[in-house]
Amino acid sequence: MRLETIPLILAILVALVGVGLIFDARLPDRAIGPSESRRERRRAPRIERHRGGETLVGIGILALAAALAGRDSWRYSIVAAIVGAIFVLWGAILNRRFLATLLSNRGKLRRRDLSAPTTPRTSGGAPKPGTAGIPSKPGTAKPTATPEPPGPTPNPEPAGPTPTPEATGATPHQGA
Repeated sequence: MRLETIPLILAILVALVGVGLIFDARLPDRAIGPSESRRERRRAPRIERHRGGETLVGIGILALAAALAGRDSWRYSIVAAIVGAIFVLWGAILNRRFLATLLSNRGKLRRRDLSAPTTPRTSGGAPKPGTAGIPSKPGTAKPTATPEPPGPTPNPEPAGPTPTPEATGATPHQGA
């Protein structure tokens, strides 16, 4: 196999992804398989994707695949890459709500309450050894240090140089 065929193979794979996205955008959601056995198991309704945006992403990926297949020898490879990037970006903007939900929303069951302290627990519900002040081995407990009170710490040294008696106008007194 020659080295020049690798970009062609990659271009074919990228083009198949683009065709798959276009195909997915044009099909109804439940077109494949029996719909009676495939119920929606979500508690909240799914955010609907923008089918035109998904089609634009697929067309953009096809244009990027054409630019990849054209390599440096095709005159319009730069134009195809720019048009492909614009279409992918445009499709992503049209699907921004769907993408944001897909990437950020992990559901109510997987969210943790950040205000409550979390302590690793064993299956019986007790804290694991080595956490929450329980030593992992007998006799290895470390003393706990008292926390410093918040606020500024007192500075025992005065700020700046100490003034001399001549600078303050005071007269040094001589022994009595």
